[in-house]
Amino acid sequence: MIYYTADLHFHYLPALAERPFATVEEMDRALVQNWNETVSSEDTVYLVGDIGYHGGHVPCRVLEQLQGKKHLVRGNHDTGYQDAPLLYHYFETVTDFTELDDGDTHLLLCHYPILYNKGGYMIHGHLHRPDSRFHQILQMLPRVLNAGVDVNGYRPVTLAQLVENSRRLYSAPAAPSPRPRQNVSGLLPRRPDFRPLPERPAPHPRNLFLTGSKGVGKSTVLHRLLDGRDVAPGGFLTLRLRTAAGGDIHMLPVDGKTLCGPENLLFTKRNGVLTVDPARFDHLGCALLEASANCGLLVMDELGPAESEAKAFQQAVLARLDGPTPVYGVLQQGESPFLEKIKAHPDVRVFTVTAENRDSLPRALLEQGW
Repeated sequence: MIYYTADLHFHYLPALAERPFATVEEMDRALVQNWNETVSSEDTVYLVGDIGYHGGHVPCRVLEQLQGKKHLVRGNHDTGYQDAPLLYHYFETVTDFTELDDGDTHLLLCHYPILYNKGGYMIHGHLHRPDSRFHQILQMLPRVLNAGVDVNGYRPVTLAQLVENSRRLYSAPAAPSPRPRQNVSGLLPRRPDFRPLPERPAPHPRNLFLTGSKGVGKSTVLHRLLDGRDVAPGGFLTLRLRTAAGGDIHMLPVDGKTLCGPENLLFTKRNGVLTVDPARFDHLGCALLEASANCGLLVMDELGPAESEAKAFQQAVLARLDGPTPVYGVLQQGESPFLEKIKAHPDVRVFTVTAENRDSLPRALLEQGW
């Protein structure tokens, strides 16, 4: 079965002005539930634009929940994603304009309505609830069909349903103008970033690690790569608290909410002497990796020679490199059998951060589909 939909606007607070949902979270849940109640894994869905803007990042967490074989015809809210190659993780095709045959009926798909009077139908989105500005025009164009969720029960529909829903829509009086948009962050910029279609990224290993000299900015590059990404990260961060005699190194979850304390103290450095207890690595590291079993992206910031005797932790890290969840991490420069195993893993790619490339590297990696 082939289905059509448009204008889901996941995570997009301004969309609530026109919809019967109290919160963005409620809206997202309802749209996902309606989709999956309608679409099976064997069905095909053409999404005719505007997945959601959300500050310019692909809404990965909801897209991965949607069943079916999905195709995207980009809308104005889909052209400025900083991580646009990720669209190919969720859509079999990404275009700005598509023609296809649904049975014996020829269809033209574009996010914006186009005058169409040939055989078949033109399917669009963009006009959430046509008001008096467009209603009379579209009443005279029965072969131009609005696939937006706002006029199709907030779910994908078949061509036959789309024809009937549009017939009812344009046989009724014009809808009132929508309520004013809320003055909130996350609005599409006044001048949207209309980037060209992203290239389908070349296949690459699932796991990415950054290395480089001390203080060059490896962790900064990693966090810029992750900043704003719509994934549920897990894993760990290591944080050094400087003291007069050296420093304390703590291992923390990536939630940013956990404070440094004795319970997450990993090792200490006093007057140039490093004191490492492998059991701390094994206990803290394995626990954080185990707690991240269902995350969308695993962060390991950072790994180095200090854990060379922490055998259980090493095994847990290497096991995650073989798992389905992508691992993004930082490797200290240094030699150890553990670090060499990571670098030699067939599903790992290592990039070296330098003073010359650290500012441009995050965007370059995003454009490669990382």
